[in-house]
Amino acid sequence: MSYDVDFLPAGYRQERGRRHDRRWRWAVVVVLLALLAAGAIGQRQKLARAEDDLRRLEQTAQQMRTQLQTAEASSARLQVAEARAELAARLQHRICATRLLAAIAGSLPDDVTLSRLELLEERVASDSRRPRTPSRTEASVQKPPHQLDLDDLSSRRRETAGVVVLEGVAADDVAISRFLSGLAGTALFDEQRLVFTDSYELQGASFRSFEVRLQVRSPAGDAPAEEVRR
Repeated sequence: MSYDVDFLPAGYRQERGRRHDRRWRWAVVVVLLALLAAGAIGQRQKLARAEDDLRRLEQTAQQMRTQLQTAEASSARLQVAEARAELAARLQHRICATRLLAAIAGSLPDDVTLSRLELLEERVASDSRRPRTPSRTEASVQKPPHQLDLDDLSSRRRETAGVVVLEGVAADDVAISRFLSGLAGTALFDEQRLVFTDSYELQGASFRSFEVRLQVRSPAGDAPAEEVRR
């Protein structure tokens, strides 16, 4: 029969158990601290990446805002340029009085003499189907000056028509017919209307007095700006 005899004091065994427990506790604490440190480092890295992404997004947004402002400014300049080009085209295509006079003089036969030539602007019959043109006060709130001028010019073109009134004396009706045919060949008049013709005697000779009304063609008229510029 044998016995295990422990010669170590009881306090030593308790102290050794406490040391073992303390080592385990320190190990657990170190592991927890390491995990916390790794988590903090990971969070800091994620935060740094998020800040970098935010800066890149802000730069991209600023570039897009700049491009948008540039595009809006370019669009506004383009609209102004188009309106001015349309206004210039309409003004350039307006038939001037000297051209009308030259066409009339070039179509005048030798046996026709004019005693009256008058250039008029007459109002045409209103068309209720046409859209109402905004007044100057209404338009000035929304449109720039050059667009207002263009609208006024277009409105006048729609509401008025150029008319040339001719009176004179011809040798006969055939001469008057040749005169009207020559005027039609100029392509400057939409209508050549003989208002009247009557006999006229001068110093025993027989002539024909007449009156002609010509409606001037308006190339700009109500045509779209693309057609006018072409």
